[in-house]
Amino acid sequence: MSTSLRFIHCGDLHLGSPFEDIMITDERWKRIIGKAPVRAFQKIVQAAIDKQVHAVLIAGDVYTSATHNLTAQLDYVRLLHKLGQHGIQVFAVHGNHDPLDAWKAKIPLPPNVHVFSAEQVERIPLLIDNEERAEIYGRSYAHSEERDNLAREYIRREDDHYAIGLMHTQVGGENSTYAPCTLNGLKDSGMDYWALGHVHTPQVLQEKPWIVYCGSPQGLDCTETGVHGCYYAEVGPYGTTSLQFIDTSIVRWESISVPIDTIESVSEIREAVRLAKEKIR
Repeated sequence: MSTSLRFIHCGDLHLGSPFEDIMITDERWKRIIGKAPVRAFQKIVQAAIDKQVHAVLIAGDVYTSATHNLTAQLDYVRLLHKLGQHGIQVFAVHGNHDPLDAWKAKIPLPPNVHVFSAEQVERIPLLIDNEERAEIYGRSYAHSEERDNLAREYIRREDDHYAIGLMHTQVGGENSTYAPCTLNGLKDSGMDYWALGHVHTPQVLQEKPWIVYCGSPQGLDCTETGVHGCYYAEVGPYGTTSLQFIDTSIVRWESISVPIDTIESVSEIREAVRLAKEKIR
């Protein structure tokens, strides 16, 4: 590669997803929490624009269920158009929560977006200044369950510049219904970067080659604590890759313990909880 390549790897957007196991009566907090997933994706789109990336990779589960909330679909397409206005290409696969057989409104996607087929792994060139600089491999889920090891179909070509595998999968889940695969299988494919989705916690499984779960941009319930976001990758002229995590959380879930062994009254409990909460805030 003679020029650098910049891309954002995100996934598990779960747009339109309501938070589970939480009751909110304050209208202001209802607005903040209800829009948190789409606002987190807005942060991703803005980061892509600010960093002048060449592509955004979306590793499945754009929505949460087969019904595909209509408002969420409109929000998604609007933000894809915004990326297109800045010349940013989008490559997306569909996962178990948004398979290709799920209901979708007839909202056309902008021309800067490529959604990978569920029939076979596709290889799509990523063009920068009309020159091929990288190759994106991907395959979507046809249905909510995918028991085949799709990773076996991802095979790098010898003439590839920088090969990226985009997949929604459960690594190491031998009997999983989410395109199970192994770490060794991913390494053997020859990809330079695996852009994975499905696991909501961001994690780098390996650096050579890069095998990365981007996590979800927003924790969806009280079990999804800590930072959530996406990865920004910069690839140098000789294929060296640097990775930066971008926190896009609108609401942060945290779990804490408050010792009560020395507390003697309800008011002291309230004060201890208040102090612990303020420390996190």
